Amino acid sequence: MPPTPYRHRAIPRGAAPRRVPDTTSTETTIPVQASVHPPVTDPTVRGAVDRLTAEFAGRFSPDLVDHVVRGSRRDLDVVSAAALPEMVERLARQRLIEHL
Repeated sequence: MPPTPYRHRAIPRGAAPRRVPDTTSTETTIPVQASVHPPVTDPTVRGAVDRLTAEFAGRFSPDLVDHVVRGSRRDLDVVSAAALPEMVERLARQRLIEHL
């Protein structure tokens, strides 16, 4: 039977376990890939990007705000369509505030 992506594999005897990333870092930057984003067609995302870019002007670049909003939108794919605009903006705002 081929392994499924959700099946945990036992660590062979004598093998070193995988390293867990350090979550105690106090770094305040958000890594962003330097790339040009495709045009935004979702009005929920465009509106949130516009408002949050204005709200965080001088603290975060517009590209970073765009990146955070898009990531927030992807993370909220399971939210109902009616709640989505508010949830995208709230999640992106919270993520930006946490990294001030």
